[in-house]
Amino acid sequence: MISNIAVLCNAFVIAFTSDFIPKMYYRMTQGTLHGYVDETLSYFDSTGLEFENSGYPKQIYCRYWDLRRPPCSLLENYNFTKFNIACADNYEFTDSWWIILAFRLAFVLVFELIVLTIKAMFAYIIPDMPTEIIKQLRRERYLMRQAVLQRRDSLELDNTTNETNSDSDILGDFDDEEEENNLNEQINNKNNLPKTNFQREAKEFDAMKRLFSKKRIPSMSTKQQNKWNIWKILTM
Repeated sequence: MISNIAVLCNAFVIAFTSDFIPKMYYRMTQGTLHGYVDETLSYFDSTGLEFENSGYPKQIYCRYWDLRRPPCSLLENYNFTKFNIACADNYEFTDSWWIILAFRLAFVLVFELIVLTIKAMFAYIIPDMPTEIIKQLRRERYLMRQAVLQRRDSLELDNTTNETNSDSDILGDFDDEEEENNLNEQINNKNNLPKTNFQREAKEFDAMKRLFSKKRIPSMSTKQQNKWNIWKILTM
């Protein structure tokens, strides 16, 4: 913002405080700068002024730097024939002044556009940060995204595992209840069996006991071990 304002101020300084635009306009219209000073000096009627201790007591006009029309009194009283423009007693601006003003404003616009274009080109060519730092920042952002995705996947996996374990616990509870019910039914049925059948099952259990005594009993959970102990007590 400050740089844009500085460019605009410089453009106005060059256009309105220097002779660059008037000289360019005079060269374009006349083809040379010969007579430029005389063209830019306007006439002032000094007959109504009283001069004291002046070396030019009879001076009827004076010149000043501006582009204004000469007074008509000079033309009527002194027959100035070198004026090639219309006169005006209120010292109006000449047509050249308005044309030069338009050129000044156009110069401000063109100057600002050229400078801003050059500035944009250099800003595009020269990055704000070095290329290595940009690559490093991109890599850090990539690694950060990967870490976030891995964290999210791990959380989803943990949630899925917890849900599976909870479902298996629920199903295991149902299985344990069914096993207990089946065990109770078997006990009730065994109590109702004849003694001969009970003795036959006892012999079968003794054979199984001898078989397991020779081999290592598979590892069982606490609940399964309790069921096994109950079964042994009931079958003894």
